Amino acid sequence: MGDAHLDILGAPPRILQEKLEELRLSGCNQLISWSKLGCIAYVTPDKTGVESRHIMCNPKDGRWILSEAYPVPHVARIHEGQQIVHISWNTMGTELAVIDVLGRVSFFSVYMSVNVLQCAWGQLTDQEDDLGGLVGFWWLNSEKQHAVYRPAMKDEAMKGFRYPASMQKNLPPYHPAHKTACLGVTRGGTLKFYYHGDQNRYFEVTQELEGCVSVGNLFSHASFSSDKDSTIILAAYTISRKLLVYRISINWNLPLQTNPQQLPLPPANVSLTVKRVKVETMASPTDIPNMDMSKAFLTHLEIIPPTFSGHAQQQYFPTTIMAVYSVMNMSIQSSIVVRWILRETPGSLHPSFDQLGNRRNSVTSPSTAEFELHRIPEDLVIDKVVIGITHLPYCLELKFACIDGSVQTRDRASLKMFAKPSDLNVIPDVIYNIVHAGFDFPPPGLGDLCTGLSLSPNGTVLIKLLPNCEVKMVPMEYQGGSLSPKHAPVNFHTAIVGLAHVHASGCNNMVNNDDVLVILRPLRSDGFNKALISEVHKALSLKMDFTSETPNERLFRNPILQRCLSLQTSIYYEGEDAPMHLGAKLAWIFLHLRIASLGFGTTINTLQRGEELKIESMQPLIGTSRWSMDWIAYVVDDLFQLARAVGDRVNDRNYIRSIALKTNSPVIFALLSSGTRVLTRYSFRCLRQTESTAAAHIQSAQQGTPIDQNQLQVLRSLKTIFDSSPVKLPHFEKMISDVNGTVTAAYHTLTEIERLTCERDIFINNEIPVVLGTAVEKLIRDAQALMRGEVDLAWLYFHDLSWLGLDDDVKSIASRKSRKIDAIRKTEIADRRPLRQCTRCCSVTEDFTHSRQANNWLVTMQRMCFCGSLWMVVKQ
Repeated sequence: MGDAHLDILGAPPRILQEKLEELRLSGCNQLISWSKLGCIAYVTPDKTGVESRHIMCNPKDGRWILSEAYPVPHVARIHEGQQIVHISWNTMGTELAVIDVLGRVSFFSVYMSVNVLQCAWGQLTDQEDDLGGLVGFWWLNSEKQHAVYRPAMKDEAMKGFRYPASMQKNLPPYHPAHKTACLGVTRGGTLKFYYHGDQNRYFEVTQELEGCVSVGNLFSHASFSSDKDSTIILAAYTISRKLLVYRISINWNLPLQTNPQQLPLPPANVSLTVKRVKVETMASPTDIPNMDMSKAFLTHLEIIPPTFSGHAQQQYFPTTIMAVYSVMNMSIQSSIVVRWILRETPGSLHPSFDQLGNRRNSVTSPSTAEFELHRIPEDLVIDKVVIGITHLPYCLELKFACIDGSVQTRDRASLKMFAKPSDLNVIPDVIYNIVHAGFDFPPPGLGDLCTGLSLSPNGTVLIKLLPNCEVKMVPMEYQGGSLSPKHAPVNFHTAIVGLAHVHASGCNNMVNNDDVLVILRPLRSDGFNKALISEVHKALSLKMDFTSETPNERLFRNPILQRCLSLQTSIYYEGEDAPMHLGAKLAWIFLHLRIASLGFGTTINTLQRGEELKIESMQPLIGTSRWSMDWIAYVVDDLFQLARAVGDRVNDRNYIRSIALKTNSPVIFALLSSGTRVLTRYSFRCLRQTESTAAAHIQSAQQGTPIDQNQLQVLRSLKTIFDSSPVKLPHFEKMISDVNGTVTAAYHTLTEIERLTCERDIFINNEIPVVLGTAVEKLIRDAQALMRGEVDLAWLYFHDLSWLGLDDDVKSIASRKSRKIDAIRKTEIADRRPLRQCTRCCSVTEDFTHSRQANNWLVTMQRMCFCGSLWMVVKQ
């Protein structure tokens, strides 16, 4: 660490001095940034390049680790070796802006894999003067909604907590063609607007700001924010300590579009309108005892946008300009936070102008809006050097990152720090966030320093750039002591609510939740896992009762359901060598049934519309059909083994459950759970349609109908799958239909709440509800009847089902490790084929980005794994 270990009471370490100088000179000084999707980008030690990393689950033991570094290509060449001073992700986390010391900007995008960034635009123009360096940079919002979660509230009627949330649309302006755009301002007062136009390239528009003619009016820091009237607020700070506020309007000048059904045309001739609305001539902290405020200098300037709440869109927090100053106090650096509230006040012209207008038969003068910059009198003193501020539109707190690696979480309005409740004997009535629930980052060591720091999308993990050029991951830890539900029930329930709160916020805002899983791993136990999953379902209002439904969007394209299943799978994961936990098996089966049903449904619907049979559509069904038929064989085989073990005690549901738990058997619960049962039944219809289509086309070919030989080979492969299966569809389909009818009849006697409780007990807690005792008895008796002659038991016994990943014996685990199975197409991947691996569930898929299947349902699986997490390219 070198200079970082100098006595904190002596002269400031060289690293600290250099960092403060960097923060003082320019507002564009962000060297590390963590995107909403989960990609971590940072500037290399030589300041001429950019590298990316991400967090990932290690398939060997299930631990969460930081990936190796992946260079972002061509950065040094594009920027001609100039120093990179700032990087910034757009609001969706898909594009990265890289800015050099001359103010030139290049753009890189991440699309298919989190560790592959491609240059989206890198044609830079020569900089004409030394004042072109950017001091502020900002991305326009996307035209989407976000969920603002209020604090979790105790509800005695629910015997638990409520998680109130309101959906709010991101503030405009937006790119009219739903693409990206960003703004920057130079030291010399030139506003630069970059927008994605036609021909898939960026365009640049410039506009000079008013009042930037003297040396004293040169800018050092600037910040942007959307406002509620589709304009942009710009706050700029000069080296003479002036704070200038501008209002910016974007004139898109869109081309005329004759067909409203077409996608919006990209803008071609954009212009900017800028008006200065307020000036604070001496923007500096107030005098504080024992501090020499004459030496205070600005390090950060931020605009906190207005946040609205409720259905009536009442303003909850006004637009706030926040400035952070650094000052020396007895050889210790401190930070002072100063705030101004920007208020819009109604105004009008003098009445005499109205009288003048009346004499000329004119209309009354319209009202005009005036702006008031209200200084909040109380400044906040932080006894640390602040090097970063994080504020997200879906969070009601601010996070201050300090140079020693610590993070302070404060209320947005009062700036008071959140801390764990002091009363450890009573569960609090309100839990504001995960910090209030008892989680926080471990305290830094004496003399610890970092040159850069970035928080994860949910704020639960931080990444530090250390002075020795290392990159370090630091997750939150529970700081409240024991989490035993028996000895510390208050801690246990408070922590569960806090985790469910942050997970729900991430799910509803489409934020990568891997960082939440990182802090869960040290806390896991069977009781903790089940309690958390149940609370997550409540926080997201997830209804697992699908009994009365046919497969639809609620099952196929429900991201909330997908993320909850992914959580249940990942929280139990111990690595590829360990047997899969029963709860993880159920979620794993559900996820695979969803993707198989999506593949079947897309293809079958195409055939039913009478469209031409294409090899590109049928080829992916080979693996999906094989997986579905082997899943059915696995169900029958598992039921046979359970029926043998149960014997005559078919009406003893507790005994049946004990056998299922002892053998880690998921089938009885998968068939009782409505979601997996409905999808299994849906697969029957799709399998029948696929089998009949293949047989009909093969028969036509045998009768002389011309057919492509490659297509014929695919159809024969499909027919072979059905012919070689030890279980025939009619036998199994009747058994599942009977059980479904029994369960549905039993549920008719229950209320909706009781049905939801039953479904959660089955799927999460692996219980067999009393009301389903008859269904279980019938299922076991039907299985015993099948064993007496409907199924060839020897054929079933020797049929290889290990590739499904559901068997726990050593031989099956070794067999799975010896071959790579494509998790999407359900086929074995040949050696040395390009692979992508999921960062969370560790599934692999062949990198088929440029394959012939690019026009079918596989396209939907290229950006995200079927568990909802990200793909990464795997080096061979």
